[in-house]
Amino acid sequence: MAALVNDEPLFLATFEAELARYEQAQAELGNDTSGIDYQTVVLDALIEQLLIRQAAQAQGVVVTDEILDQEMGKLQSAARGADNFTAWLEANRYSEAEFRAVVANGIFQEQMVTAVTADVPFAVEQVHARYIQVDDPNLASTLLAQIQNGDDFATLARLHSLDRITGENGGDLGFFAMGSLLVPEVETAAFSLTQPDEISEIVTAVNQDGRSIYYIVQLIERDLERPLDATVRSILLQQAFETWLDELWQTAQVERLLERGS
Repeated sequence: MAALVNDEPLFLATFEAELARYEQAQAELGNDTSGIDYQTVVLDALIEQLLIRQAAQAQGVVVTDEILDQEMGKLQSAARGADNFTAWLEANRYSEAEFRAVVANGIFQEQMVTAVTADVPFAVEQVHARYIQVDDPNLASTLLAQIQNGDDFATLARLHSLDRITGENGGDLGFFAMGSLLVPEVETAAFSLTQPDEISEIVTAVNQDGRSIYYIVQLIERDLERPLDATVRSILLQQAFETWLDELWQTAQVERLLERGS
């Protein structure tokens, strides 16, 4: 066995076959895997597939032979014949039984994605805000004082904001929902404002380089039920599924036997 997942075995043969496919795919792509612990990547992916299948079956999801036959038939048609499909399986190191298991796992995951994201809404509360981004706390304090004394926020954003994409438009971020901005501190500040034209205090965040960045946020308007655009809703769908997956991992009993040389 390669691992035990909630007392269900993940067999060494399954791991070794998937590892060989991974190595073949990386070689064909010309990727250098030296220095990468891809064995762990492959094992964790297999464990995650098993966790998803277990969760799906616990909720009554069933993938019958008839369903699999239909899906395999569609794939054969897409490959323009059984011979071509068989050749593809052989080229990618799959037996028909192994690939049926892959197809089944895909169906289990599809069903769980649908179930887990069912409550993600199509319209949510959103705010329309603008901001100024600087890397100097003294400049941030000066700009905040100027805004509080009546200077135009948008003009100061055009002159001083480091984010030139929004800065050219007066720092306008457009409408956004909770969970959609790259800087959550800015998002939190924007949603804490209640009145149009209200200004936040200086918001401090740390960027990827470990440097402090300073923001001033202004609320323009708020919409209590604004439709999500497709991109933002896709992000929220992904976040919902990833949160569910994290919880699945946290509650699972996983024993990696490879780490002991088994």
